[in-house]
Amino acid sequence: MTEPGDESEPAAPSSPHKPLLASQALIEDLAPEEPLKRSARFWCLGVAVAVAPLGAQPIVEDGAPAASGILTFCYAGAALLTGALPLGYRLRATLMLLLAVVVGAVLGTLRLGPAQALGDAAAQWGALHAIAGIALPGALLFRARYRAYGHARRLLAMALALAAPFAVYMAVTIARAEDPATRIAAVAALLAVGVSLLGFMGSETTGAGSYLAATVIAAITATLTAPLAVALFARASELEAEAPPTADLWPLYSTLAFGTTLVLGALGLCQLLAARWWRDARIIDLHAAAKGDRPSMGSLPDWPSSRR
Repeated sequence: MTEPGDESEPAAPSSPHKPLLASQALIEDLAPEEPLKRSARFWCLGVAVAVAPLGAQPIVEDGAPAASGILTFCYAGAALLTGALPLGYRLRATLMLLLAVVVGAVLGTLRLGPAQALGDAAAQWGALHAIAGIALPGALLFRARYRAYGHARRLLAMALALAAPFAVYMAVTIARAEDPATRIAAVAALLAVGVSLLGFMGSETTGAGSYLAATVIAAITATLTAPLAVALFARASELEAEAPPTADLWPLYSTLAFGTTLVLGALGLCQLLAARWWRDARIIDLHAAAKGDRPSMGSLPDWPSSRR
């Protein structure tokens, strides 16, 4: 009992929401529901603006539109609508991946559309560039966003298997290339694929997945830019004085368009994987965490209350 004048302060009521909020914040960090949602929209808008000038190439050179230019304008318009319209997360990701596959792999290999440099530089082997440039960066982005999810590493292994034919092609290119620029670009691409093995690091790190994805895309794009640039410099001395020196710069611009197409494809693939697996990624194995197979996640008993 307390004396009549003794008024001790009552204990502050415990807030049941604090552990839940902390756990929820940690869940969103390790297994976000819709990663890269805003970035995807910005990339769609940026790619549309960057690629649209390629549609004017036939008009500038020949004074009349051509099939490739029309396809380029259609691609730019589709990318613009994909980024501007309030589409669902899964639908936008599907459209981005379709744009990359159709324009980057199919039409590009046929020397049509904004990625026509793919066929100019690699001919029928261009499909290997597109497959590796979409699958591997997409898996790396997914691995970086879901670092505590074991299945992310298995998906990365599948992406590396898809990129293996491209790596073999780069090894052959290194052996057969006649100019040092093409050989150096092939070596850089082969190293970029090899460095992607860092994605198999422990779940306490993202494995630098975002940076590796950007490196892979840049290296694959460079394998197309290098031979076209060498050919441009080789023809520079043969150009007539009255010939516009910018006429042969369009293929180089097209390689950059191909690179941006790979970005759209990688983002779309990552988001489709996230839409499929994010719920499973939120199921945390407490026993594995206790053994050290999972990163330190604060108060482990709070995790079950955060599952969906």
